[in-house]
Amino acid sequence: MKKIFIVVSFLLLAACATEAEYRRYVNNTYIGMSEDELLAAEGIPTKKYSTKNKKYFDYKRSYYDRSIGKRLTCTNTYILVNGMVEDVTFRGNNCVKTPDNIFNM
Repeated sequence: MKKIFIVVSFLLLAACATEAEYRRYVNNTYIGMSEDELLAAEGIPTKKYSTKNKKYFDYKRSYYDRSIGKRLTCTNTYILVNGMVEDVTFRGNNCVKTPDNIFNM
């Protein structure tokens, strides 16, 4: 029983670490980037909308992983103020940093 608890705890910590790594990667890469630089790096957004002084660019990536029988997704929302990325949020079940490719999709 103790072994199972240790393995499960390790896996949960590993999952948190990869999401934390992803957050660090996204923040370090995109915060402060201009709108033109973002578009050059990411392409045309999946969805975009704006308010009086902010723009929101969504980029959704997803694929079906046959090995686990599940669709994996990650949507990044870049929040721009005065033409610069001020913040990035993300949601989905595959917003993790991988060694070979950040989105791997």
